[in-house]
Amino acid sequence: MKNRVSDPDDVRYVRENYFLLEELCQRAGLPEASYVLNDGTKFYPGDYLQQQFTTEDFSACGLDAEDYAAFLDGTFGICLVSVSPANIARKSKLIEHIAQALAEPAPQDDAWCVALRTAVDELDVLERPFTKFDREYFGRPVSRDTYITEVRQTYPQAFRDEANIH
Repeated sequence: MKNRVSDPDDVRYVRENYFLLEELCQRAGLPEASYVLNDGTKFYPGDYLQQQFTTEDFSACGLDAEDYAAFLDGTFGICLVSVSPANIARKSKLIEHIAQALAEPAPQDDAWCVALRTAVDELDVLERPFTKFDREYFGRPVSRDTYITEVRQTYPQAFRDEANIH
């Protein structure tokens, strides 16, 4: 490790001319840590350094300022295996499709089962498993619970082999 700066004039120079990692990340549009342990240790998704996106990147995918704020606070690093505006938008679209299908369930209809299975399986690939902490933090079941696990349990016939739906 390099020698530590201790002279007051040198410390002042460093503080005036250099940045903390968190400050650089904030200036670059990188999100905050997705998880912080009780001891203050911060954890980031593996693709963190590829997560430099602007509000324009979000707008181009049909996302808004609220989505960008959730990105910057690290929320999507909790939810998604790979964080990008395209994956955030895709997750929202898949949840919308699943919710629409569940609003008018038709488990006896092969086309409905295939469409539901396709959307749930794609969402499953995008989303992380989540933790007990996540469920407590959000104060509700996470999207995996509602749109993947619960759907598969409620409509098992939609998740059978495609050739043997019924």
